Amino acid sequence: MPHDSIAPHVPPPADAVPPRLDRAAVPIVDDDRNYGPFLIKALASIGVGSTLVIDGISALKTAMAIRPRLVLLDLNLPALHGFQVLRSLRNDRRTADTRIIMITAEQDLNRSLWNASDALRANGFFTKAWDWKMLMAMTRHELSAKVPSRMGLVLDKDGIGIDVPKQSVVVDGRDCLLRSRVCLFLFAALLDHDGPASPEHLLRQVWPRGESLGLVATTAHRLKKRLKALGIPVTVKKVELGYQLERPRTRKRGA
Repeated sequence: MPHDSIAPHVPPPADAVPPRLDRAAVPIVDDDRNYGPFLIKALASIGVGSTLVIDGISALKTAMAIRPRLVLLDLNLPALHGFQVLRSLRNDRRTADTRIIMITAEQDLNRSLWNASDALRANGFFTKAWDWKMLMAMTRHELSAKVPSRMGLVLDKDGIGIDVPKQSVVVDGRDCLLRSRVCLFLFAALLDHDGPASPEHLLRQVWPRGESLGLVATTAHRLKKRLKALGIPVTVKKVELGYQLERPRTRKRGA
């Protein structure tokens, strides 16, 4: 993909409001020596200031220092993976409402979004294989819109998935709203895991601030009841090693 030095003018969305100047600087977190500087020029051409950092730890320090409205965050970074940075930003009160667009060099987003519970925490995703003008449009929108947006992505595994923008469970093509955000995160963490997931693992994925393990059992029970109430053919099963999602077996007639 050619990295032109001049970006097009992208008009703001209909519900645009002027961005606050003290939060207009956008951290670009990317260790690619060509793509990072290119994005600085592209953002400057649409009137957006930016600063470049090349690793996950520096990204956290920068975000905590300037508390930006938006961060462009690469997935594969030195020191910390992009999803680790994303989780840390979301779980710090100073940056919890920061808009975050994840960027990946992988052409197939499904191969990059291997962690559904973290993917739910982002506002958008962009692959470098796409036209970079789309990223400029996404940036303008996130800086100007009253309500942050989400791209239409459905993460799917054996007919069970998550609709990211709707933040709902999808089973065999059926869309079911869980309502509880923490239940959705737990469902996603269980979906990510092949086999039973230990309570300690789930606690790190869903409640990374160090809350009590009792939250895992309580939320797993709530999630199980909610899935049953919605008639979703998936349940949360407690096993010796932890918890897992399971499709109940249907009895054959005459058995």
